[in-house]
Amino acid sequence: MIHRFTHTFLTTTSALLLTLIGIQFISADVVINEIHYDEDDKTIRSEFIELFNPSNDPVDLSGYYFSSGINFEFPAGTILAAGDYLVIAENPATILSRFEYSGALGPFANESSLKNSGERITLRNPAGTTIDEVDYQLGFPWPTVGDGIGTPEVSPSIELTNPLLDNDLGGSWRASGFPAATSNSGGGGGPVNYIANNATWKYLDDGSNQGTSWRATGFDDSNWSSGPAELGYGDSDEATTVNRGPARGHYATTYFRGSTNIPDPSTFVNFTISVTYDDAYAIYVNGKEVARHAGLTNNAPFDEYANNTVGNNANDTLTIPASSFVAGTNIIAVEIHQSSGTSSDISFALSLTGEISSGTQGGNFTPTPGAANRSYAIAVPPQIRQVSHLPKEPTSGQPVVVSAKITDPDGVGSVTLQYQVVNPGDYFSRYLKFNSNGTSNEDPRYEDPNEWTDVVMTDDGTGGDALAFDSIFTVTLPGTLQTNRRLIRYRILAGDTPGAEITVPYKDDPQPNFAYFIYDGTPDWSGSIRRGDTPVNYSGSLMSSIATYFLLSKNTWVDDSQFGRYGGSEYLWP
Repeated sequence: MIHRFTHTFLTTTSALLLTLIGIQFISADVVINEIHYDEDDKTIRSEFIELFNPSNDPVDLSGYYFSSGINFEFPAGTILAAGDYLVIAENPATILSRFEYSGALGPFANESSLKNSGERITLRNPAGTTIDEVDYQLGFPWPTVGDGIGTPEVSPSIELTNPLLDNDLGGSWRASGFPAATSNSGGGGGPVNYIANNATWKYLDDGSNQGTSWRATGFDDSNWSSGPAELGYGDSDEATTVNRGPARGHYATTYFRGSTNIPDPSTFVNFTISVTYDDAYAIYVNGKEVARHAGLTNNAPFDEYANNTVGNNANDTLTIPASSFVAGTNIIAVEIHQSSGTSSDISFALSLTGEISSGTQGGNFTPTPGAANRSYAIAVPPQIRQVSHLPKEPTSGQPVVVSAKITDPDGVGSVTLQYQVVNPGDYFSRYLKFNSNGTSNEDPRYEDPNEWTDVVMTDDGTGGDALAFDSIFTVTLPGTLQTNRRLIRYRILAGDTPGAEITVPYKDDPQPNFAYFIYDGTPDWSGSIRRGDTPVNYSGSLMSSIATYFLLSKNTWVDDSQFGRYGGSEYLWP
C-alpha cells in the first residue's frame, strides 16, 4: 500500500526488513508532491512544482536548489513547516490569478520550463546531496495530461496519491481529480466502487411506522439489526434473512440504512446506483429522495403495499447527480415495499459507484497548488508496471505470454487479465464518433462485459510464469486465440489484500487498453489498371519489399479521412 518512510520512523531494523521482503522505500523530509507541466493553453505560464513536508519537524530550505528539470534556488530563510506545502512557480502571478494561491516562490530562473514529454526533476541541498528526485514521463505507467485531457478551462497536473509512496514510480501518481484506485480507497483510473453489492446494512424489520425521520443523516439507527446483502426472505439466496411479519399480514415496509465516505464528490461526473429489489423501492441520499420505483406512490406510508409484483429479483441501474453527495460521510436510506400481505418474498441489495469522466469533459481536474491533492488516498492499490507481451508480433497459432510487474506492501491479492477479441471485418473501438468540437461518442460495445474475457494472472511459476514469487505476474493466451488479422486488446486489474483495486491503463488514459495484432505477413495481391484486363499477380514476398500498410479502422473512418472523400466506383470496399 504505502512504501515511503520518513526518517522519523525508519530504523535500521525496519529498513533491513523492508529490503528483505522487497518493498521499496525512500527516506525523505521533503517530497515532490505535485507537478503541473503541460498547460493546454501554451500562452499561459502556469507550470509549477509543489513540495510537501511529511515529517514532524520544519525543514530549512535555504540554499536548496533544483539541479535538473528547472533552474531555481531557494532564498535564505525559506522554511517548510511540518505537514505544509510549498509551490515553486513558473510565474507566481499566474498561480495567484488562476488557482488563488498566493504563497508561490518563483519565477523559474533562466526562463527554464518543464518538458511536456517528461524529464528528471532533482532537488538538492546546499551540499549537493539529492533530497528528492522524480523522473516523470508521459504515458503509462505515468498518468497522461495535457493535449486536451481535462476540460477546455482546466489542464490537470499530476499528483502524488500519498506522500509516503515512492514518487519515482509512475503508479504513485494520478492526473489531478482522478481517483487513485477503482475500489473504495478513500481517494480517486475510476469508476470507483463505494458500496459493494454484498455490503453490510442496518435494517429495521418490525413493521413499525418510521415516518420520515429515518431518512435523515443524523438519525440514530444504533438499535437496528445489521447484516450483509442480499437481505430479504423467501428466495433461499439471502445472506441475511429479515423478519416477514405475521403469516397472513407480511409487513409492507422494511427499512435499510448504509453509509460511505466520499472524499470529493466533485471528482465524479455522476454516481450509479444498482439496486436489486422485490417488489418496489424508494432511495434517499442524505435525507433527500433520489429514486422511486413506479410501483410506489409519492411519500408512500409505511403500510402501503406496492402496486406491482416482481416474480424474481429485479435490478435497476440509476444515475444519481454528484451534487446529491457531500464530501465525507453520506447516508443511503432505502425502503423496500412488499406487494401484498401474503407475498412470499422480498429482496434488497445495492451498490454505489462514482463515474469518472473519460478525460474530455466533466469532473474537477483543477490542480491544487499549496493544498492537499485531489487524488490523495489513504489506501492505495498495487503498483502495475512493465506490462508486456511476447512475442511482440505473433502469428497464427502462437501462444502469447502477457506479463506485468505488480507490487504492494500489503500483498497482491488478485490479478486478472481482461482481453477483448476484434475480428477482421468487425472492427469497433472505444468511440463511435469523434466530433469537430473535440468531444466524442463512446461505443457501448467496447465496455460491454460480454466482449471481455477474464483470465487469472499468476506469480507461482505456472501458466508461463518464469519464476515464482518475483512480482512478475503472467498468463499465457493459447495459440487457438491467435488467428490471422485478429486484434487482441487487453487490460489488467489488480487488487491488494485489503481490497484496493486498480485497472490499467488508467480510466483517464487516452490509450484505453494494451493490444497486439496477429499477422501472418503480406498476402499475394493481384490487380489490373483497367477493368477487364488480365490481372497481374504479385507475391506476398514482393509486396513486402515495398511499404505496405494495414489499417485497423472502420471503412467509413478511412473514407471520411480523405480530402473530398473518394467518389468513384473502381475500388469499392469489400
